[in-house]
Amino acid sequence: MGKYSSHGVGWSEVTQLMAGLQGIHECTVELTVTTGGQGHNGLLAFTVLAWVPTVEAHHTREVGKLMRSWPDKTHPTLESAVFNALYDLDREIGKHYEQQAFK
Repeated sequence: MGKYSSHGVGWSEVTQLMAGLQGIHECTVELTVTTGGQGHNGLLAFTVLAWVPTVEAHHTREVGKLMRSWPDKTHPTLESAVFNALYDLDREIGKHYEQQAFK
């Protein structure tokens, strides 16, 4: 995963983890960041989403989705919050696999 910075997790680690999840799970991983609340309180809302293409009407199928906000008490930076959410997304995708029936 590259070098770990003494300053903590950075955007390069976030993008590497996103690419890794895409490769392992054969899906697309997206990060969306918006202002949380009324936009003047400094709160950011973000979503991490994993999906795969389909031939059905919507052309995609979600295999995992998490919504979080930052700042929070646990993560000192937005990058660290997103990084940890991506690990949670990995577990969420794993639940999807567990629910699939083998043929």
